[in-house]
Amino acid sequence: MGAENDHGHAHAEGDKHAHAGHVQSHGADDGQSNLNMDAATLHVLGDLLSSVGVIIASIFIYFWPSMWIMDPICTYIFAIFVSYTTLPTV
Repeated sequence: MGAENDHGHAHAEGDKHAHAGHVQSHGADDGQSNLNMDAATLHVLGDLLSSVGVIIASIFIYFWPSMWIMDPICTYIFAIFVSYTTLPTV
């Protein structure tokens, strides 16, 4: 079925399992993405988008104080974007 390896038992190609606190991979890379890395990337991009939204809203409010509505508008746009992009992760 699989080749004998240096830790005493055989694995099929592509098998993964933990040994002493780390994960060993046998065989070719399966091309799948890491869920933790995807979530961390989305988190960083979400924070970046949120900061850009705050800056845009603050510029509008600074020059046109009557445009205070830009702050909640940017917040809602951000919330929709984050909700849409995190659904695949969930």
